[in-house]
Amino acid sequence: MEQTPEKDEVLIARNNETGQVGAVVGQNPDGTPQTADVKSASLSDLVKFNKGQNPLEAFLSNFMRQAQNPTTFGLFRLSADQYESTAAPLSDMLKNP
Repeated sequence: MEQTPEKDEVLIARNNETGQVGAVVGQNPDGTPQTADVKSASLSDLVKFNKGQNPLEAFLSNFMRQAQNPTTFGLFRLSADQYESTAAPLSDMLKNP
């Protein structure tokens, strides 16, 4: 069976209380996702991860553990190579689900 290469993915977060949608660029001191506007954020600024990378898995695990209220944010992952074509439509769609 042919194996497909691991592709980078990025996270899109939606604050369920405010409806704000953004691409995850890091973590705020209170444990919430630090986001940037998906229409203007550069792919190089985003948190990218690959399932085969242990350090990033640790970061994401810590990210979720430190979040004070994980139900406040909805997280969505996109393939990094499709970010530019799908992030803006996804953001518009998630503003009013």
